[in-house]
Amino acid sequence: MKTHKVLGLFFSICLLLSCAPSKYSIQKRERPEKGRERIIHYAHQQMGTPYKYGGSTPGGFDCSGFVQYVFQKAGYSLPRSTVDQSRVGKKVRRQDLRPGDLVFFKGRNKRQAKTGHVGIVVEKYKNSGFLFIHAASRGIAEDNSEETYWKERFLQARRISYLGD
Repeated sequence: MKTHKVLGLFFSICLLLSCAPSKYSIQKRERPEKGRERIIHYAHQQMGTPYKYGGSTPGGFDCSGFVQYVFQKAGYSLPRSTVDQSRVGKKVRRQDLRPGDLVFFKGRNKRQAKTGHVGIVVEKYKNSGFLFIHAASRGIAEDNSEETYWKERFLQARRISYLGD
């Protein structure tokens, strides 16, 4: 009788273990193949990283340091400063934006038409709005371009040609 109970317990344990997830059954998310998808993938990996003036590492980013880092992780080279990044690629109309495009905004003073901030388009809305990821004072975050603060400060968008059109 003891043998019967032991065998029953043994088979019950085997059944439970066969249903448990194995560390080998979980598939690692592979790096996306398309350049634009890689950009967004690496940008999202940094969500929540703190803002740091002059920062360009996962220890802390400023806006242009974040953009440069993400592009570098995806295998592309960009200049370090926001102003220099605003001169790369070709201008794109707001309604023609695609994920991976760079978007530039005025700095804190919305009256000066001077480039002061950069982000990466994550999603384009049906209107001319878009969701973008950037280094904000609260850290790496996503924001909607239709929010008053960003809408009043939008300057231009640029498409990096080597990401494909």
